Amino acid sequence: MKITIMMRAIDQPTGLRSYMEGVVSTLLRIDQENEYLLLYRKPDFLGRFSGHKNVKEMLIGPSHVLLWDQVAVPLAARREGADVIFNPKWTVPLLTRIPTAMVVVEPVWWATPGHHPWWDVAFTHMTLPLYLRKARHFLPWSEFMIADTRKYLKLPLPNATVTYTSVKPHFKRKIEPSEVATVRSKYGLPERYILCVANVLLKAYKRPVFRDSRNVEGIVRAFALCRHRIPHGLVIAGSSVRESLIRRGLTENEFTNLQFLGFVPDEVLPSLFSGADLFALAPFYEACVTALIEAMTCGCPILTSNIGASPEIVGDAALTANPRNPSDLAEKMVMILTDDQLRAELHEAGLRRAEFFSWERTARKVLEGIRKAANPK
Repeated sequence: MKITIMMRAIDQPTGLRSYMEGVVSTLLRIDQENEYLLLYRKPDFLGRFSGHKNVKEMLIGPSHVLLWDQVAVPLAARREGADVIFNPKWTVPLLTRIPTAMVVVEPVWWATPGHHPWWDVAFTHMTLPLYLRKARHFLPWSEFMIADTRKYLKLPLPNATVTYTSVKPHFKRKIEPSEVATVRSKYGLPERYILCVANVLLKAYKRPVFRDSRNVEGIVRAFALCRHRIPHGLVIAGSSVRESLIRRGLTENEFTNLQFLGFVPDEVLPSLFSGADLFALAPFYEACVTALIEAMTCGCPILTSNIGASPEIVGDAALTANPRNPSDLAEKMVMILTDDQLRAELHEAGLRRAEFFSWERTARKVLEGIRKAANPK
């Protein structure tokens, strides 16, 4: 079987790039039976996987995303004799007879339309149902993802294989205390701290669009309620977080004992997680928060949301709270941070749960879904 993979999303510095790199590199390593055709829209990553004997990489035009998806990809796939087309993003070519499979994400354009420009919402409302009706198989990152897509779009979508994401290799290695101490010194971190990793600034549009999709505001408000009861500071990593919170009406008084790190390089995050007494993140609506898997991999105790996909991701390896109730979040913070035995239990449970998430497991599930798309019987 010749599998065509649409690689344009690898150009985006988001979780999609990590997912694509993890899945594709593992597929090419574990699957020597099938051939792979990787199609790129830009030359930046062309050649990334050229060391594998069963892969052919091609740069195809045009640069316009819609024309690339709908014209260039199906033409190249047909010319190269592809048996199936897989897109790790949520589109597929509509005018092709070649079977298609695609990733499904949470339907934010239906559930939280106010977080997106009106034109993006309108365009997605028009096109996503077409892609969902066209694709033969769906590869969501969580059960929550596919369930909410069915709920909001009123489509059965029976052919779905859940493919949980995983973490980059540097999260899997042992983090030495000296590395944690170096990062603590570099950023001037408090001796004891709660960590929150934000995802606030979107750069995909012509002007910056701020959205607090991970509910950092709720964590800040919760910390303000309980900071007098714990000897911890709150450390927040992420670009433009402080400015975003001020726009949302928070005051300097609520920033007491807070430290905003700004952008933090990815390679620093394992040491930040390892040095924290608690990782707190309580999103209202995210279908697969990779940061939760990163925290568990590093053995960091977790407080997260009791809605969305967070409970599905963490299993029994975290305490959960109502993300819309800062008092509930604050009480759970204090519960974890004042109970050494509970933190130790969450540490061990997180390490065990993290073992479930691996690129090999994900890649095998992706291949299972691609095979079902190519041979639905």
